[in-house]
Amino acid sequence: MKFRKSNNTKSDSELIAEFIASNNNEVIAELFTRYTDMCFLVSMKYLKNETNAEDLTMQVFEKLPKMLREYKIDNFKSWLYTVVKNECLLELRKQQTELRNRKKFEDSDELIMESEQEMYLFNSNENENLNLLKDAVQTLADDQRTCIELFYFEEKSYDEIVEMTGFSGKQVKSFIQNGRRNLQIFMKKHRVSLLFILNFLLRKEFWL
Repeated sequence: MKFRKSNNTKSDSELIAEFIASNNNEVIAELFTRYTDMCFLVSMKYLKNETNAEDLTMQVFEKLPKMLREYKIDNFKSWLYTVVKNECLLELRKQQTELRNRKKFEDSDELIMESEQEMYLFNSNENENLNLLKDAVQTLADDQRTCIELFYFEEKSYDEIVEMTGFSGKQVKSFIQNGRRNLQIFMKKHRVSLLFILNFLLRKEFWL
Protein backbone atom coordinates (compact mmCIF):
# COMPACT_ATOMS: atom_id res chain seq x y z
CA MET A 1 0.00 0.00 0.00
CA LYS A 2 1.34 3.41 -0.91
CA PHE A 3 1.86 6.17 1.61
CA ARG A 4 -1.46 7.68 2.58
CA LYS A 5 -2.61 10.63 0.48
CA SER A 6 -5.10 13.34 1.37
CA ASN A 7 -8.67 13.39 0.07
CA ASN A 8 -9.04 17.12 0.77
CA THR A 9 -9.87 18.91 -2.49
CA LYS A 10 -8.90 22.43 -1.41
CA SER A 11 -5.87 23.94 -3.11
CA ASP A 12 -2.74 24.78 -1.15
CA SER A 13 -3.52 28.49 -1.56
CA GLU A 14 -7.02 28.00 -0.16
CA LEU A 15 -5.65 26.09 2.84
CA ILE A 16 -3.06 28.78 3.55
CA ALA A 17 -5.71 31.52 3.36
CA GLU A 18 -7.89 29.49 5.75
CA PHE A 19 -5.02 29.14 8.21
CA ILE A 20 -4.18 32.85 8.15
CA ALA A 21 -7.86 33.70 8.71
CA SER A 22 -8.64 31.12 11.41
CA ASN A 23 -5.29 29.91 12.80
CA ASN A 24 -6.66 26.38 12.37
CA ASN A 25 -3.90 23.84 13.00
CA GLU A 26 -5.82 21.19 11.07
CA VAL A 27 -4.64 23.09 7.98
CA ILE A 28 -1.04 22.42 9.01
CA ALA A 29 -1.87 18.75 9.45
CA GLU A 30 -3.39 18.68 5.96
CA LEU A 31 -0.30 20.28 4.39
CA PHE A 32 1.80 17.82 6.39
CA THR A 33 -0.14 14.89 4.95
CA ARG A 34 0.34 16.20 1.41
CA TYR A 35 4.03 16.96 1.55
CA THR A 36 5.71 14.88 4.26
CA ASP A 37 6.98 12.34 1.74
CA MET A 38 8.56 15.05 -0.44
CA CYS A 39 10.24 16.73 2.55
CA PHE A 40 11.55 13.44 3.86
CA LEU A 41 12.96 12.44 0.46
CA VAL A 42 14.74 15.78 0.03
CA SER A 43 16.12 15.58 3.57
CA MET A 44 17.36 12.04 3.02
CA LYS A 45 19.05 13.04 -0.24
CA TYR A 46 21.04 15.76 1.54
CA LEU A 47 21.55 14.39 5.05
CA LYS A 48 21.96 10.69 4.21
CA ASN A 49 20.54 9.72 7.62
CA GLU A 50 16.99 8.61 8.45
CA THR A 51 16.91 10.03 11.96
CA ASN A 52 18.33 13.40 10.89
CA ALA A 53 15.93 13.53 7.95
CA GLU A 54 12.99 12.75 10.23
CA ASP A 55 14.02 15.44 12.72
CA LEU A 56 14.51 18.05 10.03
CA THR A 57 11.13 17.26 8.45
CA MET A 58 9.41 17.67 11.81
CA GLN A 59 11.29 20.90 12.51
CA VAL A 60 10.19 22.42 9.20
CA PHE A 61 6.53 21.69 9.90
CA GLU A 62 6.85 22.95 13.47
CA LYS A 63 8.07 26.27 12.03
CA LEU A 64 5.44 26.31 9.28
CA PRO A 65 2.65 28.22 11.13
CA LYS A 66 4.98 31.16 11.77
CA MET A 67 6.38 31.11 8.23
CA LEU A 68 2.91 31.06 6.65
CA ARG A 69 2.12 34.31 8.46
CA GLU A 70 5.42 35.96 7.55
CA TYR A 71 5.81 35.13 3.85
CA LYS A 72 3.68 35.65 0.77
CA ILE A 73 3.64 32.27 -0.92
CA ASP A 74 2.55 31.89 -4.55
CA ASN A 75 3.47 28.23 -5.08
CA PHE A 76 3.51 26.38 -1.77
CA LYS A 77 5.07 23.14 -3.04
CA SER A 78 8.01 24.89 -4.71
CA TRP A 79 8.44 27.21 -1.74
CA LEU A 80 8.39 24.33 0.75
CA TYR A 81 10.86 22.39 -1.38
CA THR A 82 13.25 25.35 -1.23
CA VAL A 83 12.76 25.75 2.52
CA VAL A 84 13.63 22.10 3.16
CA LYS A 85 16.66 22.24 0.88
CA ASN A 86 17.96 25.36 2.64
CA GLU A 87 17.39 23.81 6.07
CA CYS A 88 19.38 20.76 4.95
CA LEU A 89 22.28 22.92 3.80
CA LEU A 90 22.23 24.82 7.09
CA GLU A 91 22.30 21.54 8.97
CA LEU A 92 25.25 20.34 6.92
CA ARG A 93 27.12 23.55 7.65
CA LYS A 94 26.43 23.14 11.37
CA GLN A 95 27.97 19.69 11.18
CA GLN A 96 30.92 21.22 9.29
CA THR A 97 30.29 18.80 6.47
CA GLU A 98 31.95 19.36 3.09
CA LEU A 99 29.50 20.50 0.43
CA ARG A 100 31.44 19.11 -2.51
CA ASN A 101 28.39 17.14 -3.66
CA ARG A 102 26.05 20.13 -3.61
CA LYS A 103 25.91 20.44 -7.41
CA LYS A 104 25.17 16.73 -7.68
CA PHE A 105 22.28 17.17 -5.23
CA GLU A 106 20.88 20.13 -7.16
CA ASP A 107 21.14 18.28 -10.48
CA SER A 108 19.14 15.41 -8.99
CA ASP A 109 16.25 17.62 -7.81
CA GLU A 110 14.03 16.47 -10.65
CA LEU A 111 14.66 12.85 -9.75
CA ILE A 112 13.64 13.54 -6.15
CA MET A 113 10.38 15.17 -7.25
CA GLU A 114 9.60 12.22 -9.54
CA SER A 115 10.28 9.76 -6.73
CA GLU A 116 7.60 11.11 -4.40
CA GLN A 117 5.14 8.39 -5.33
CA GLU A 118 7.59 5.58 -4.49
CA MET A 119 7.27 5.74 -0.69
CA TYR A 120 5.68 2.62 0.85
CA LEU A 121 4.94 1.45 4.36
CA PHE A 122 6.90 -1.60 5.44
CA ASN A 123 3.79 -2.75 7.26
CA SER A 124 0.75 -2.04 5.07
CA ASN A 125 -1.89 -2.59 7.77
CA GLU A 126 -2.68 0.98 8.82
CA ASN A 127 -4.96 0.04 11.72
CA GLU A 128 -2.29 -2.25 13.12
CA ASN A 129 0.32 0.50 12.72
CA LEU A 130 -1.93 2.98 14.52
CA ASN A 131 -2.45 0.62 17.45
CA LEU A 132 1.29 0.03 17.65
CA LEU A 133 1.95 3.77 17.73
CA LYS A 134 -0.58 4.25 20.54
CA ASP A 135 1.16 1.48 22.47
CA ALA A 136 4.49 3.14 21.77
CA VAL A 137 3.32 6.44 23.31
CA GLN A 138 2.43 4.60 26.51
CA THR A 139 5.98 3.23 26.76
CA LEU A 140 7.52 6.70 26.90
CA ALA A 141 8.90 8.10 30.14
CA ASP A 142 6.36 10.31 31.94
CA ASP A 143 8.11 13.58 31.05
CA GLN A 144 8.39 12.63 27.37
CA ARG A 145 4.80 11.41 27.16
CA THR A 146 3.50 14.56 28.88
CA CYS A 147 5.35 16.89 26.52
CA ILE A 148 4.43 14.86 23.41
CA GLU A 149 0.74 14.87 24.33
CA LEU A 150 0.69 18.58 25.21
CA PHE A 151 2.54 19.59 22.07
CA TYR A 152 0.67 17.41 19.55
CA PHE A 153 -2.71 16.76 21.13
CA GLU A 154 -3.27 19.93 23.15
CA GLU A 155 -1.41 21.98 20.49
CA LYS A 156 0.48 23.88 23.17
CA SER A 157 3.54 25.96 22.37
CA TYR A 158 6.92 25.34 23.98
CA ASP A 159 6.37 28.36 26.24
CA GLU A 160 2.95 27.12 27.33
CA ILE A 161 4.34 23.68 28.13
CA VAL A 162 7.10 25.29 30.20
CA GLU A 163 4.48 27.22 32.17
CA MET A 164 2.22 24.19 32.64
CA THR A 165 4.88 21.65 33.60
CA GLY A 166 7.62 23.67 35.26
CA PHE A 167 10.19 22.21 32.87
CA SER A 168 12.74 24.54 31.33
CA GLY A 169 12.48 25.37 27.62
CA LYS A 170 15.55 23.27 26.96
CA GLN A 171 14.01 20.31 28.80
CA VAL A 172 10.72 20.58 26.89
CA LYS A 173 12.53 20.58 23.55
CA SER A 174 14.66 17.63 24.64
CA PHE A 175 11.68 15.62 25.93
CA ILE A 176 9.78 16.11 22.65
CA GLN A 177 12.77 15.25 20.47
CA ASN A 178 13.73 12.23 22.56
CA GLY A 179 10.10 11.12 22.74
CA ARG A 180 9.82 11.20 18.96
CA ARG A 181 13.08 9.30 18.64
CA ASN A 182 11.88 6.63 21.08
CA LEU A 183 8.63 6.29 19.12
CA GLN A 184 10.70 5.80 15.99
CA ILE A 185 12.81 3.08 17.63
CA PHE A 186 9.71 1.25 18.89
CA MET A 187 8.00 1.37 15.52
CA LYS A 188 11.06 0.40 13.50
CA LYS A 189 11.28 -2.79 15.57
CA HIS A 190 7.87 -3.61 14.10
CA ARG A 191 9.01 -2.60 10.59
CA VAL A 192 6.81 0.46 10.29
CA SER A 193 7.91 3.27 7.99
CA LEU A 194 9.23 6.52 9.48
CA LEU A 195 6.73 8.36 7.29
CA PHE A 196 3.85 6.59 9.02
CA ILE A 197 5.12 7.90 12.36
CA LEU A 198 5.52 11.43 11.02
CA ASN A 199 2.05 11.36 9.46
CA PHE A 200 0.26 10.41 12.66
CA LEU A 201 2.17 12.76 14.97
CA LEU A 202 0.29 15.65 13.38
CA ARG A 203 -3.03 13.88 12.90
CA LYS A 204 -5.32 14.98 15.69
CA GLU A 205 -7.48 11.86 15.60
CA PHE A 206 -4.47 9.76 16.69
CA TRP A 207 -4.86 11.09 20.21
CA LEU A 208 -8.63 10.67 20.48
